[in-house]
Amino acid sequence: MNGISLFPDNTKEVFKKNLRIFIWIAGISFLIFYAVSYLISPQYKSTTLVFPIRQFSVSKLIIEQNVGNQEDYMLLGDEDDAEKILEIMNSDEMKMEVFNRFNLWDRWKINKENPKAILYMKNKWKNHVNIKKTVFNVIKIEVWDYTSAGAAELSNSIAELTDTLRFRMIKPVAEHALKIVEEEYQNTLREMNAIEDTLQKLRKMGVLEYKAQVEAYSKSYAKALEKNDKGAMERIKNELDKLEKYGGLYMHLSENLRKYRFKYPVIKSKYEEAKINATQILPSLFVLQKGIRDENPSRPKRLLISIAGMFGALGFWFLVLLLKTKKYE
Repeated sequence: MNGISLFPDNTKEVFKKNLRIFIWIAGISFLIFYAVSYLISPQYKSTTLVFPIRQFSVSKLIIEQNVGNQEDYMLLGDEDDAEKILEIMNSDEMKMEVFNRFNLWDRWKINKENPKAILYMKNKWKNHVNIKKTVFNVIKIEVWDYTSAGAAELSNSIAELTDTLRFRMIKPVAEHALKIVEEEYQNTLREMNAIEDTLQKLRKMGVLEYKAQVEAYSKSYAKALEKNDKGAMERIKNELDKLEKYGGLYMHLSENLRKYRFKYPVIKSKYEEAKINATQILPSLFVLQKGIRDENPSRPKRLLISIAGMFGALGFWFLVLLLKTKKYE
């Protein structure tokens, strides 16, 4: 079956005939692209490696009384912990924090006033920063910058800022929880103090232990009745009337005080936990390898650029020759 071919039948002959030209083009294009690669600003690479740590509240470690329920803060995190850390490191919040802290707007030549500044920032970040998780849940932070010191500074800072952003993220929730627990704690204290004050007034009036006093006064009244001691009967009757009037209140307040005393250690413990969670945070990373200065530029790959440019020039010139030969057939 006959078909139409773009290339002439004597392609090999065209190549052999122009072999010397191809060699010259290869050499010249290689040198040109190698020279042009020096116009590209060199970039230096720095790599920081971190392990995620199991994430839990500080209070769980410090205040938890049941030893069996305490978390081991030395355990390495699992895949879920690594994914959470990756989300923080790759967040726009992290990008803005790093850009503003190290003034990358000027260093990476982005006009902050430009309406598309955020878009340019994200593109620059994608080109200069690579954060990924390995198969062993190690998080690799790779940064390219125009100075070796800058690259090391940025890669290490991303790891350090992770806990800062994480605490900033959970702090509003922790503070709100603290406010709720603190209010309940203060209410418990106020109620206990108010009940104590009222019971103290009742005690001064002679209402001490309702059941025991009723039983004792009833026996005394029976004895006075047997002896027909009207004076004693009158005194005891007054005491019984007082107990009848205030005894129910005394028992009710005593029962409430017992409940509040049972509740107080629990709410106090929760209050202490909330205070710690709102003010303290444990690191979420183990640093396996800090980013260091490497004075050998990582970018551009001059040899790769030169070879790619050379083959591009050869391919273009070869195509032109083939089309030219095809035209005159």
